[in-house]
Amino acid sequence: QNYMRESNVTIVENAMYEGGAAGYKVVVGNKKVEIVNEPFIPAGKAWCVDTSKFEFHTTDITFADEQDANVFVRMENYPRYRALLVQYCNLICSNPGGCVEIQNCVA
Repeated sequence: QNYMRESNVTIVENAMYEGGAAGYKVVVGNKKVEIVNEPFIPAGKAWCVDTSKFEFHTTDITFADEQDANVFVRMENYPRYRALLVQYCNLICSNPGGCVEIQNCVA
């Protein structure tokens, strides 16, 4: 934020994100860039990612087999059954070299 003020960067709008992250959108050259204060980034570091390069791939939700047993297993001492559902996911980046970590950032 101090850098933004000192560099006279134009803040276009403030933004709030799911999970509690806060940020703002700024104009850099001819592009609008989002700056997010994310609580999960380690102190003293900044991460730069182009989220348009990420794709989220998932499989269909299916039942998990447990040790060659039936998908539905009766719960002991209860007239109920349980089953485990699984879904596998991959987050794939088409340009992983475009993700940057800046270290020794001064707060």
